Amino acid sequence: MSVVLSYAKALYEAIQEKKLGLPMLKQVETELELFIQLMKESKEIQTLLVAPTLNIEDKLKALYVSVQELQLNEMTKSFLAVIIKRNRIRFLGQIVNDLNRIRLEQCGEVCGELISTEPIAEAYLEKLADQFSKKLGKKVSFDMKVDPNYLSGIRVTLHGVTYDATLRGQLNRMHNRLKKEFIEQAE
Repeated sequence: MSVVLSYAKALYEAIQEKKLGLPMLKQVETELELFIQLMKESKEIQTLLVAPTLNIEDKLKALYVSVQELQLNEMTKSFLAVIIKRNRIRFLGQIVNDLNRIRLEQCGEVCGELISTEPIAEAYLEKLADQFSKKLGKKVSFDMKVDPNYLSGIRVTLHGVTYDATLRGQLNRMHNRLKKEFIEQAE
């Protein structure tokens, strides 16, 4: 289990143990996403919280000052304090993604990654999710990413299985097949 996943699981379990339920879990996710956005918008805050030379007490002071206007609940503040104390704040985005996946899995849903060369229309995204839902027998949602390096098409990863319908993937498969045929002919 990765370090990032262990933090996401620990946060999920802490919310479950306190019987705070799904609404609190969603609230914590939303608040952590707000904090990530705050860090993206303020390089000063990001530098303060990630800087290896700054001591933990100063980082925690910076955290509490920066989150005052966000009005975060105690669970969110406590979790942020823990990951700052353990120098894991740089993994917060990944932790939130894993927390989201854990929540979806506990609700009987699957979250996959969809990479496209350009943004996909919401209607097409829903149609893809419906098709994969029928295939897996579970509700599917996607984290959408855009990567122009794929040239064209989409790439979907669900439960560690990748469905590659990109032009780059097709070119790579063709290259490997030709390479294999060339080697076989040379022998």
